[in-house]
Amino acid sequence: VVSVSPKIVDYAIDNAQRAFESGVWSRAPAIYRSKVLSKLARILEERVPELAKIETLQTGRTIREMNAQLGRLPEWISDYFAALLRIQQGLVTPTQDNCKKIYPFSTSVAMSYLGLQPFNHPLLIAVKKIAPALAAGNSIIMKPSELAPISVLEFSEMAEAAGVPPDVLTVLPGLGPTIGKAIVSHVHIRKIDITAPILVFEDTDVSCAVNGIAFASFVASGQTCVSGTRILVQDAIYDEFLSALEVKVKSITSRMGDPMNPYSTMGPIISMHHLERIEYMVSETTGSIVCGGQRMSGLSPLDGFDYSKGAFYAPTIVENISSSDVLWQEEVFGPVIVIRRFKGYGLQMFREPIEWLQRSGLACVG
Repeated sequence: VVSVSPKIVDYAIDNAQRAFESGVWSRAPAIYRSKVLSKLARILEERVPELAKIETLQTGRTIREMNAQLGRLPEWISDYFAALLRIQQGLVTPTQDNCKKIYPFSTSVAMSYLGLQPFNHPLLIAVKKIAPALAAGNSIIMKPSELAPISVLEFSEMAEAAGVPPDVLTVLPGLGPTIGKAIVSHVHIRKIDITAPILVFEDTDVSCAVNGIAFASFVASGQTCVSGTRILVQDAIYDEFLSALEVKVKSITSRMGDPMNPYSTMGPIISMHHLERIEYMVSETTGSIVCGGQRMSGLSPLDGFDYSKGAFYAPTIVENISSSDVLWQEEVFGPVIVIRRFKGYGLQMFREPIEWLQRSGLACVG
């Protein structure tokens, strides 16, 4: 994939703004935009198997993950955003406390909309940004990760085939420090969309918690914005929990293989450069490595896949780290769990976890 130039960035964004101001899409009847989005959903649905393979080849994530993930995208477009445009009267949506009412509606803004994407969920995150913006009548500029741009480029061609007018959806591949910077600094870009510890208490179902945390921590090889990599466990069940988690992690490791194998549990890291970053961070930890802690080599016990063909890093658990540890202070963005125990009962049991959260430079997600 060839990177665009800053000159092309200016040209593309100016065209997107002109398309918006022309009203060819922004002032098109809602029912027309709904029909186009519905057609786009049908085209996407037909190509899900092909796109899942593309996602696996460009990210290393397992084919079973991608089949499940991409299979829902046509529904998002047709069953929500296209359907929403067919609603003539505002639908009153109740909230849980029945104190407020939500009136869903879509409207365009007098500007181009920019979506910046990571490499971990290329098409999923693209659709989450593109579908609502198209429904609202906006012009959209997408800057996919330079490591995984192909599926997003394919989607833009599908949108054109479905009837989205020229220059309404534009994909600009390139490096973040150059092309990304040129895009976000453009005068017409006024809206940008860019995309923690888990507490385990003594009354939890340990088996259920272990399964949930393993999924949250190792899906996409830990390369997600909301990866559950820092775990705080109440003292009374800490040993039991850690033992069960170690068994689970070793099971995941033993079933890693060819990402195209539907029985493979976890794929490689996105690049050798990122693998080396993870290796360095783990090597700098002051904690104790319970399992993993190294890149994988040799042949997979699952299917004989040669780990040297990819940037495979073993699912890792690290315990007893300090609050100043690099693994606590920085996002690993990889298959590494750090785990600590906390004590206390009643309201006091929240004191220590909160103090640990405050010592971290990262926000709480899970």
